[in-house]
Amino acid sequence: MPQPTMLHPTIPDPTIPDPIIPDPIIPAPPMPPRSRLMAGRGPSPSGMVFKAIFSGLFGLCCAAVAILGMIPPPAMGAPTKKAATPRIIGGEAAAPGDWPWMVALLEADNTNNYNAHYCGGALIHPQWVLTAGHCAYGEKPGNIEALVGAGDLKSGEGERVPVLRIVMHPDYDDFTLVSDIALLELSRPVSQPTLGLVTDNADLYAGREAMVMGWGATDSLGLSFSSILLEATLPLVSNATCNAAFNAYPYHEYANDILNSMICAGYAAGGTDACVGDSGGPLVIDDNGAWKMAGVVSWGEGCAKPDLYGVYTRVPAFIDFIDPYVGISPLWGQVTAAFAGHPAVGVADAEVILLNTAYSARTDVAGRYSMDVPPGNYTLRIAAPGLVPLAEAITVPAGNEGLEASRQLAIPPAGDFNADGRITLADVVAALRALTGVP
Repeated sequence: MPQPTMLHPTIPDPTIPDPIIPDPIIPAPPMPPRSRLMAGRGPSPSGMVFKAIFSGLFGLCCAAVAILGMIPPPAMGAPTKKAATPRIIGGEAAAPGDWPWMVALLEADNTNNYNAHYCGGALIHPQWVLTAGHCAYGEKPGNIEALVGAGDLKSGEGERVPVLRIVMHPDYDDFTLVSDIALLELSRPVSQPTLGLVTDNADLYAGREAMVMGWGATDSLGLSFSSILLEATLPLVSNATCNAAFNAYPYHEYANDILNSMICAGYAAGGTDACVGDSGGPLVIDDNGAWKMAGVVSWGEGCAKPDLYGVYTRVPAFIDFIDPYVGISPLWGQVTAAFAGHPAVGVADAEVILLNTAYSARTDVAGRYSMDVPPGNYTLRIAAPGLVPLAEAITVPAGNEGLEASRQLAIPPAGDFNADGRITLADVVAALRALTGVP
């Protein structure tokens, strides 16, 4: 797992909290649903039509002229360290396995993972993906599959899992991208590790280092793509600074569009940013050695432009929306064993596992264990040396009460069974000797 590096030396690190900017109650003008091709992070919501026409025509003209050698190609942001054509602008290739909770959202009817990819997401529960609202808006669950455990979309690695249910935020607006967040329930739990969430806004102060990753476009024209997962380091920016930058943008009128449910990240000089196709992916911070999701890639005015920043959905503002589906519940209990003629005693160092997940614990000297897990259905397995292992289905309910799962492991009768409960040849020989009296 990569360790965060020092911030860009020219970026200040103020710790003054962002001012709270209330969401204005302004009726959004109508806008037709976006096509799959538009589903990535793209132009600003309020300048969508203008940017789609102007940037598209200008980009094609510039690219064509550049190819003919008449003028140099437009700047593509900061050079990358590893990949020749990375997708996160100004980023570098992520090492395999660095971000095991990263998800690629795919068109279900396209079997080519690279061609089918259109958005990102993060696995925050063995059966739930957190993504942007505009990545799921207007879609049916059967149209989307989640690819987990993949770094290279062309390698064939990873597991495609159908989406069972889409939960849109009730206040999502496809024009303003307010409340740009959605949950995708998978058809089955997966075994990949999950990503924790930032729950306190105080942790998201201006200047704090964050990382973003995805398989999106590498240039502001959306012409360059790679199959490799890319990552980039960015500083968080206060909402006041972000609003001032957008309000000063000369080609479209902004009026404090960055709300307290959003967060910005990037460099004033530009050159590093998320872009089209990165939508829905996670913006993460390092919390004492554990990565946590601070934002969801949402929108921007172009990509990696100087004096502008990328805009993300602020995760702490939506915990109340997320928790009823994927909140954390305590699971605890005591593992014991009873020897003949003696009361049950705690079993130390027993292994307690929820099969096909990343959740596990070991008992203390008294046989006690505890762990925090998302609510759901699991298979609990408990094993300890010299005792018959146990495996059974459990249901962990949502809420603070959680589930107590104290269990007593059986002791195999001497000469009849080995530690894992199977009859062996030695057991049979011992039984025959006991019956016949042969030493």
